[in-house]
Amino acid sequence: MWAEAHHTVEWMLGGLTDITYLAPACPQHHKLIGPGEHQWQTIMITDGPDAGRCAWIPPAFLDPEQRPRVNRAHHPDEALIEARQVMLARRTAQLQQRTRELGIEPPAPPGPHSHIGDAVNPPSST
Repeated sequence: MWAEAHHTVEWMLGGLTDITYLAPACPQHHKLIGPGEHQWQTIMITDGPDAGRCAWIPPAFLDPEQRPRVNRAHHPDEALIEARQVMLARRTAQLQQRTRELGIEPPAPPGPHSHIGDAVNPPSST
C-alpha cells in the first residue's frame, strides 16, 4: 500500500510511465536505486519464468558479480509452493525413518489407475 512506482528507466532520462516499465518499491529501498556506483540498478526481465518482473542489481561492493535478483517477498504463491515442497520432503524423510525404526515395509505408492474405493471394495476376481 505504501509502495512507490519505480521507473526501470529513469523518468528524467526518458523512461516511460507505463506498467510495462514500472515496479513497486518501498520508499526506504527506492532511495537506494540510482546511477551511482554504490546504488542499486534495475532492469525488466524479458524472457524466462520471471519475464515481466523487475530485477534488482546490487552495487559491486555487495555482489562483485552484480547478479540480477527478483524480490520474491511479495509473491506468496511461490513461497507457499516452496514451503509445501520442503514440508513434504521433511515428512517423507520422517516416515522413512519411522518405518526403518519399526522394521516394517513402507506401503507401495498408489498406481496411476488406483481409486480411493479400491481398498474398501477391491474388484472381485471372476
